Amino acid sequence: MKSRVRSVASLMVILLSGCSTSKPYNFEAAAERGDIVDVHGQVSNAQRLEEFNQNFLQNVKDKIRITRSTIEGDPTFYDIQFNGKEIKLKYDNSKDKHGRSIRQSTVCESLIARETQRGIEYSFDECSGKNKDLGNTFKLEVSNGLEVKK
Repeated sequence: MKSRVRSVASLMVILLSGCSTSKPYNFEAAAERGDIVDVHGQVSNAQRLEEFNQNFLQNVKDKIRITRSTIEGDPTFYDIQFNGKEIKLKYDNSKDKHGRSIRQSTVCESLIARETQRGIEYSFDECSGKNKDLGNTFKLEVSNGLEVKK
């Protein structure tokens, strides 16, 4: 009986220790899948963001994902979909091991691309709903010459 208890206890320790080890998120693989990836200001696939902006200006349906790195290296996701009339912005930080898991969404009327001294800053305008601050505070700057090519 004691050997059976030890065997079960050993099996539980092995199974539980396997659950506690997690691999770091692979931002390079995300960029290869087509995500626009922002790792501390280094932006991959920035041309895809400009394509999305052009489609927005021409009322062509499109969708993109922006994956950003937290300070600790965990991913946060912005799924952005344009249906020809409005932009739906979804935020998900459920993979952030150091923060409170949040999933929010809002609808915005426009995407703004503004030239800055360092490049182009993208933001949303005229966001509405319970989580309108999600869109109204979003900014992503693509610096001239700093894009990581993929």
